Amino acid sequence: MKKADFNITPPPSVMAERDDVLRKAYTDLVFFGKAFLPKDFLNKSKSPNFHYEVGKKLINTKPGNRTCIILPRGFGKSILSKTAIVHKLCFSAKDEQHFFAWISEEQTQAIDHIKYIRQHFEDNKMIEKRFIHVGDMPVMVKSHACILHTFNEQKLIDHQEDPRDPGGYFIINGSERVIVGLEDLSYNKIIVDAEKIGGKIVHKAKVYSSIIGYRAKLELVMKDDGMIVAKIPGSPVDIPIVTLMRALGLESDKDIAGAVSLVDDIQNQLEGSFEKAGDVTSAKDAIVYISKRIAPGMLEEFQIKRTETLLDWGLLPHLGKQPDNRKEKAHFLGEAVCKLIELRIGWIEQKFS
Repeated sequence: MKKADFNITPPPSVMAERDDVLRKAYTDLVFFGKAFLPKDFLNKSKSPNFHYEVGKKLINTKPGNRTCIILPRGFGKSILSKTAIVHKLCFSAKDEQHFFAWISEEQTQAIDHIKYIRQHFEDNKMIEKRFIHVGDMPVMVKSHACILHTFNEQKLIDHQEDPRDPGGYFIINGSERVIVGLEDLSYNKIIVDAEKIGGKIVHKAKVYSSIIGYRAKLELVMKDDGMIVAKIPGSPVDIPIVTLMRALGLESDKDIAGAVSLVDDIQNQLEGSFEKAGDVTSAKDAIVYISKRIAPGMLEEFQIKRTETLLDWGLLPHLGKQPDNRKEKAHFLGEAVCKLIELRIGWIEQKFS
């Protein structure tokens, strides 16, 4: 019987090439990202020099050291940080353990970043995986995963369990715990509520606009004089809602009022907002008005560019990030304003938070 010829070990040239890649990946975070995370990393254009400097800082941290890196929005700080964590875990010793705490503007942003890291260890075939026990997941009482789910009334009594107990809670270290639902975690939906601030009732509408890897909070607030303003990520000042909708392409008062509601009682509540926006009558004027307030003292060209970026990227990104999406965003704002007014005049039940 002829002996089979198996070529199990790669040729020396291949092994040398792999070792060279690993050596570069170990010392260069940007190279590591482009080699092992090509779909997500900054591989479509040349990385700026400061990315390499930041990468060195991130991968050369030692236990107990603190590193603070401040970068402008949109300059890759999140992707660099996520890549650094993947790098740290990939090049760890066998029994070495790490603890990472990710703090973001919003809790769900941090969760999305951690999911990104987990996804690579689960799905990225270029990264070797091994099982690591990180904790235990509690089981909800009377859920399908709970053994009590299959017990009849007599069997529950035999095991000293209350047959009338509805379940739906967890037992952690002997104590009953429940999960409190947070409406704020509802993405891309309009949520209205009333808050008591300084003895006054403030009516608000919130939208957590979410796309993969990014989450932006929009908040509309109705002031005492009836004027409605918008709080947008990236804007240091509140923007009057009528001016914002004009900047998005709804120029006439009729179009703006119609986007909010066709009901007279609702439209009448817009009087205060229209009065405050009397001098701004066109989309161009609205963009200039906003630009001078979010980037005061800058060159006009820079002011306009920053405003357009705010409208396309910072405002409701789940509806799109192109100028063609602006009118759709304006109508979405109109719907949010309508719900906010309905809350104010009592058509929606107020729940104070």
